Amino acid sequence: MTAQKRSQEGPPEEDDGSLQRHLNLQERTEDNEETDGSGSSTDGDKDELVAVELEDMRKEVQCPICLGIIRKTRTVMECLHRFCRECIDKSMRLGNNECPACRAHCASRRSLRDDPNFDALIAVLYPDIDKYEEEELALYEEDKARNNQIQASIAQAFRRQSEALGKKRTTARATSAAFIRRSQGNH
Repeated sequence: MTAQKRSQEGPPEEDDGSLQRHLNLQERTEDNEETDGSGSSTDGDKDELVAVELEDMRKEVQCPICLGIIRKTRTVMECLHRFCRECIDKSMRLGNNECPACRAHCASRRSLRDDPNFDALIAVLYPDIDKYEEEELALYEEDKARNNQIQASIAQAFRRQSEALGKKRTTARATSAAFIRRSQGNH
């Protein structure tokens, strides 16, 4: 399954649990600042939130083999590249004992490890991968249709210009031939 780039229009919807967790964490942080008065947590370990565009994260969670969002992450231990379990297992079954991303040698499938932490990250970023990829595919199809319309319009304009140029050349030849006949007739 292929997937194309798509932009995210804003923060996750309110029914998404990650937004609620973010708000709860923010409230707890504010409560700690009020009680402490110093603006820092008492144990020195403060959770830090970083705003990231979903579109920017897309390339980091993309399987280099199928170009979709990684499902059931497997990591090649020699180079730490990540793939969908199904994709990398199929690649290894076909006798490709190298990383598809960088061609680093992999002795066997034993050099692959599941990565549940990366799967958890993907689950937070993309709660419904199938829905996201369907939307992405629909946007790709719209872009493709629009590009085809533009190409057809350009081709039509090119044909018109060629026809007009052909008529202009024909008219110019006829005019020059008539001029030559007249000038030869006068001598």
